[in-house]
Amino acid sequence: MTAKRTPITYVVMQLVKCICFGTSFVTVSAYRVQQHDNEHPSLKSIQNSLTYPDTASKIVSGTSPLFDSVSRRHDRSATLLPVFTRDASEPYNPSQERHNPLKPDMLTDWNDKNVFVPGTMGRDSSAAGKTVSQKDHDELVSRDSQLPQENIEFRIPDEPMRQRETGVPVKTATYSFTEGPVKPTADYTRRGYPCIEDKCTCFGVTANCSHKYGTLTVVPKLPKQIKYLIFSFNNLTTIDVDTFKNVPELTHIDLRYNGLKQIGRRTFDSLTKLTILRLDHNELKYSDLIPVFSAVALRVLMLGNMNLGPPPANYFSRTPLPPLEFIDLTGSHITHLNLSVFAPLRSLHRLRAADSHVVSLSKDYVSQLQRLDLQNNALFKLPQTCRNGSSLFPNLQRLTLIQNQISDISGYICLPRLTYLDLSVNPFSIFSTNMFNEVRFPKLESLYLALNPYVKTIEKFAFRSPTLKLLSLMYCSISFDAQFIDPESFAGIPGLATLQVSHSLGAGIPTSKFNQLFGFLTSLQTLYMGNFELRSIHKETFSSLTQLRRLYLYRNKISEIPDGAFDSLSNLNTLALGYNQIQTIRESAFSLATLQRLVHVDFSKNPFSCDCDNLWFQQWFLSSPHLFYGWETNYACGNIPDKTLHSFVLDKQACYLRLEQYKIIITCVTVFIIILFMISVVFQYRWHIRLMLAFRGHSEIMRRRLQEEDFVHDIFVSCAEEDEHWVLGHLLPELEGRQGYRLCFHKRDFRLGKTILNNIVDCVTASKKFMMVFSKHFAQSRWCQFELDLCLGHVMDNEDALIVTCLGEVASRDATSTMVAVMKTTTYIQWEERLDERASFWQRLNLSLHEIIPRTP
Repeated sequence: MTAKRTPITYVVMQLVKCICFGTSFVTVSAYRVQQHDNEHPSLKSIQNSLTYPDTASKIVSGTSPLFDSVSRRHDRSATLLPVFTRDASEPYNPSQERHNPLKPDMLTDWNDKNVFVPGTMGRDSSAAGKTVSQKDHDELVSRDSQLPQENIEFRIPDEPMRQRETGVPVKTATYSFTEGPVKPTADYTRRGYPCIEDKCTCFGVTANCSHKYGTLTVVPKLPKQIKYLIFSFNNLTTIDVDTFKNVPELTHIDLRYNGLKQIGRRTFDSLTKLTILRLDHNELKYSDLIPVFSAVALRVLMLGNMNLGPPPANYFSRTPLPPLEFIDLTGSHITHLNLSVFAPLRSLHRLRAADSHVVSLSKDYVSQLQRLDLQNNALFKLPQTCRNGSSLFPNLQRLTLIQNQISDISGYICLPRLTYLDLSVNPFSIFSTNMFNEVRFPKLESLYLALNPYVKTIEKFAFRSPTLKLLSLMYCSISFDAQFIDPESFAGIPGLATLQVSHSLGAGIPTSKFNQLFGFLTSLQTLYMGNFELRSIHKETFSSLTQLRRLYLYRNKISEIPDGAFDSLSNLNTLALGYNQIQTIRESAFSLATLQRLVHVDFSKNPFSCDCDNLWFQQWFLSSPHLFYGWETNYACGNIPDKTLHSFVLDKQACYLRLEQYKIIITCVTVFIIILFMISVVFQYRWHIRLMLAFRGHSEIMRRRLQEEDFVHDIFVSCAEEDEHWVLGHLLPELEGRQGYRLCFHKRDFRLGKTILNNIVDCVTASKKFMMVFSKHFAQSRWCQFELDLCLGHVMDNEDALIVTCLGEVASRDATSTMVAVMKTTTYIQWEERLDERASFWQRLNLSLHEIIPRTP
C-alpha cells in the first residue's frame, strides 16, 4: 500500500511546491542545476561566475545534458538567479586570496571573454555554447572561501589567467579529490600534448579523453604513469577487467555521460590505488554496481543522476568493503531515505542525496556521518535529530537543506557538533527570537539563509549565538528600514566576522537605525552590502564597526564619498565601491592613514568626471594602478567617450592654476558675503547695539552728572495725543502731586511762539530723565518717534537711562523697530486697569525713580 501511495504523495507535494513558490523557485533552477555536478557549497570545483536576471537573455542555447534535464522541468525563459561558482582554472590556494580579495569567491583572475554558466562544467566552451559576458558580473561572495576547500571535479578551462599575462593560449588540468586546500603542481601548469593518436590530451600524469561524442568506445592504450583519467562524454557502454589493465596506477577515474550499462565482475580488482570513481549520468542499476566494491582503496563513489532509487536493504552488508568516505546519490528518486542501510560503511563521513524527492528520513542512529546534503528535496521540516534525549547524528558537522519546503524550525534539536547549516531557498517568512541560539546549535559557525524571498520579519536576538562567525541573508528581499526589522535583530552575535546582506532593501535607512542594527557587530571583519539600494553614506555610517577589514558596497546608488567616511575604520584594507554613481573623489575623502591601510580598492564602472576635479584621484590611480581592480579598462570617463582615467591626460599646471583661481574667487566671495551679512545685522539691530553699549556701566556716571548739573525738569514725558488723558488723569497727580517730581508735559509746558521742534529739544535738554509712554498710538505718531530718537541720543551720549511705561500690551506688529529694540533691552512697566495691579505699577515706578533720580534733602 505504501509503495502505491508514494508517487501520489510526491506529486501532491510537488504541486504544493509550485503553488507556494511559483516562479520564485523556478528562478532558482540555475542555482540548483550547478549542484548536480558539484558539491554545494563545499566542493571547490564550482566555477567562479554569476548569472543574473539582466544577463539571462544573453545565454544562448547549448547541448549540456545536465542543463537540458533541468530545462525540461522549468521554462527556459525563467529568470536565472545567482549561481555561486568558482573558476577552476587553478586549484584553490589560500595565498591567492591576497591576489584579488575584491572577488573573494574567485581566487583566480576573471576570464575576460567568457564566464561559464551552469551545465558547462567539464566541457569545452566551443561545445557547450553557453557563455555570459563578463561585463555583467556582479556578486562578490565569500561563501566558499570561508570553508575547508574540496574539489571533486575534472576540468580543462579555456583561458586561464596565464593566457592573459602571456598572450599564449594555455590549457591546464584541474583535478583533486582530496579534502583541504589543493596545492598547484607541475601537472597543472604544463602545456598539454596530444597522446594516443590524438584521441587524448596528456598533462603529466593526467589523460583527458573526454568529449569525443561517440567516437571513443574503448579506453585507448595509455602511458603507464597515468593516474588521472578523464573519459566523460563518450560512448563506453561496457567495462571489464581488460579496460584499465594498461594503467594500474590509476587513482581517479571519470566515466560520466558514457551510456555505461555493464561493469564486469573483476573490472576494478587490479586498480589497488583507485580512490575516486565517477559513474554519474549513466544507465546502471544497483546490481550492476557490485563489482565496484572490489576496489580496495575506493574512498569516493559518485552515483548521481541514474535514477537508482533507494539502496536495497543490506546492500552494503557485503564483506569486505572499501573504505568509502563519500557517496553521492543525487537524482536517485528516494522518497524515504533509510539511513540504516549505510550503517555498515563505518568510514562513511559524507552522504549526498540532493534532488532525490526525499520527503522523510528514517530515525536511525548514524554516528559516522559528518556531512549530509539533502538540498532540493521535499522536506517540510528539519529532519528529526533526537531520540530519547540523545542525538541521532552525534558527529554531524555540516547540514545542507537548500531549496526544500522548510518554513520553521521547531521542537528539540540535537546536533551537538554542527558547525555549518544552509537553509537557503526555503519559504521562511520570519526569523524569530532565539531561532538559532546556542541551545539548539551549540557550535554553529556558518549559517546561510540566502534566497528566502518571503522573509519580512526579523525579531530581536533571532541569530543569537556566541559561536556564529558567518551569516548570509543575501537575496532575501528584507527591507531593513521597515518596522518589522527589530533594532536588536543582530544582537547577541559577538563573534560574527562575516555578514552578507547584499541584494536586500536598505533604501532610506537612516544612519541612526543603521548604527542600531549593525552596531552590535563589534567583531565584524567583512561586510557585503552590494545592491543594498544605498543612496548615500556618512562619516558615522560605519563608525561602530571598528574591526571591519573588508567592505563591499558595489552596485548601489552612492554618488559621493563624504570627507573621512572611512577614517574611523582603523583596520580597513579592502574597499569595493564599483558600479555606483560616483563622478568625483576628493582628496579629503581619505585621510593619509586610511590611504596607507588600503591594499585593494574597487571603484570600477563609475561615471568618473575626467577633469581637474579628479586630478588628485587620477594621480593616486596612476601611482598605484595595481591597487585598483580592473584598472586597465574599468575606469572610463563618464564625460568623454572612449577615454579612461588611465589614458586621459590632464594638464597639472592648468589644473593647479585653476584651483588657485577658484580659491581666490571663493575667498573673495566669502569675505564679501560675511561683510554684507555683518552690515545688514548691524543696521537691523543698530538700536539694540547702541542701547546695550550705552547701558554698560552708566549708573555711577549718571548719578555724578545729575548732581553736578541744574535741570528745570526731573522727567520729560513723551506720549501720543490719544494717551494724554492718562498722563493728565493718572501720571501727573501721582508723580507731581504725591511724589514731588517736576514733569515736563508738552501740552502744558511747551512755550508759546517757539516751534514744536525747538520746544522738544529745549525740554529734552532741560530734563534729568526721559519717560516714554508706549502704546499702539505712540508708534503711529511721528513726533513721538522723533522724541524717542532724540531722547535715545541723549541717553547714549551721556550714558543715561530711559524710563518706559506701556499702556496695556504692545505687540511687536504694532511697534516700530526702535520701540521693539528699546523694549528688548530695557526693563519697562506695564499699566493695567485693575486696582491691585495699579498699586503695583506705582510702587515699581516710584522705586525706580528713587534709584535713578537722587533727591536733594
